[in-house]
Amino acid sequence: MENKEIIEVKQGIFQKLKQLIKKLFFKKENKIKVNVSVEKEDKKKNFIENIKNEETEERQRIIALKYQYDNEIIDEEDISNEDIDKLIELYKEETKLLNEDSEMRRKNIMEMIKHSKNNN
Repeated sequence: MENKEIIEVKQGIFQKLKQLIKKLFFKKENKIKVNVSVEKEDKKKNFIENIKNEETEERQRIIALKYQYDNEIIDEEDISNEDIDKLIELYKEETKLLNEDSEMRRKNIMEMIKHSKNNN
């Protein structure tokens, strides 16, 4: 015959100390890991934001330079070769965007013409 009674186990002082030490040290270790990962994440975000800000500032400078050149405030001789290359890239980018927009509008107009022909 089996005895199915629950045996009550009393914890000794050493087991209580062991559990207390585990709670204290493991919680601190986890908190430290979380803080370190949060700091790394913040540094990464700050770095990315700084790069974006630098790119934005550089782009704004080139746009201002383009405006000055277009309005004949400055001459081509006043612009450095590096800035000329950046201006050329800016012009190409704007031209590409305008061409895409023109193509989209052309397609839209063609659709409208087809639709109007079908209704008549």
